[in-house]
Amino acid sequence: MHDLLKDLAPILTVTFPFLMGLLASHESHKKSQREEYQALIDRYKRESDANYKKWMDAEKKIDELRKELLEKG
Repeated sequence: MHDLLKDLAPILTVTFPFLMGLLASHESHKKSQREEYQALIDRYKRESDANYKKWMDAEKKIDELRKELLEKG
């Protein structure tokens, strides 16, 4: 076992930092993608809230116009 480790040590010395860098790059990409998805979700939520507010304002205006028509008619 000791001889096996001695034989693999040069290979591990070279490949370990490379593999760790690859893993770090992959994790960074996942984090970046998560942040991008969260930004999209936040944007869609803001747009949805704005559209809901516009819809509610339009409903209020319709109610006001209905009241005016009923008072006149």
